[in-house]
Amino acid sequence: MNQKNNTFYRFGERPVIGGEYCAFRDFDSLCGFLKMTGEANLVPIYELIGEVVDDDGGPDGLVVLVKDYMKLSGGNY
Repeated sequence: MNQKNNTFYRFGERPVIGGEYCAFRDFDSLCGFLKMTGEANLVPIYELIGEVVDDDGGPDGLVVLVKDYMKLSGGNY
């Protein structure tokens, strides 16, 4: 897991600082999921900086308390 620098990834709606969001452990896992679902390049992708508040052990099994974020690519919604 990329906990050293507390960077995680999600797609979909724009996150809110202080909110808790489901997230992927790394960018490669997120990209693999989006390719599998056919949503690659169609949805906004965000890099989250934050703290893990729950972890089920899977590649997308994190809940992150967002301290900051940056939009990387994708659509607007």
